[in-house]
Amino acid sequence: MFGYTPQTINRSALIIRPKQPYIDWANSFDDGPEASVEQLPKDHSIYLVDCIDELADIDLLVQDHWEWIFQEQLNGWMRDSDLWPEEMTREMFLEWFDCELSTMIWDMLKSKIKPSF
Repeated sequence: MFGYTPQTINRSALIIRPKQPYIDWANSFDDGPEASVEQLPKDHSIYLVDCIDELADIDLLVQDHWEWIFQEQLNGWMRDSDLWPEEMTREMFLEWFDCELSTMIWDMLKSKIKPSF
């Protein structure tokens, strides 16, 4: 069918979905249309992270990566970091975003993965 055998890769996917506090923050700016959970893209941000065997280990992944992901999500709406919340904590991150994990990642393409920028 493919001419090759698709392989699983040694990564898990951390899927990030904005929650209402993020929406409220985004709507605090007069820079465009009002955001809502329904209006935000359905193709949520996905971060490839260490491959794990237990879904319970998502807490460890969040612990290791929440700060960078939080900043990246804020930057996606407002590039001026002076307008970001002054103090960002892991607890705040979990209030602002749902985190889901997918542990089975298949590479269906024959070409090698490379950065897009």
